[in-house]
Amino acid sequence: LSEYNILNYQDRPVFIDFSQATPVKSANAIHLAERDIDNLNRFFAKHGATVMDAAELKRKVREKIKG
Repeated sequence: LSEYNILNYQDRPVFIDFSQATPVKSANAIHLAERDIDNLNRFFAKHGATVMDAAELKRKVREKIKG
């Protein structure tokens, strides 16, 4: 996931192009999700957006993936 996979439609995010998606049961799912969080936070912060705390987001993602 990158900034190029998120469109703005009527002031709401729309995610596109999931052809490279990884199943959550994949061995590297957590690593890839955490990388995506870092990339998206970096991009949006660079453009002046308020971003959520990366550590908190990663914790929530790990909880969801691990069940």
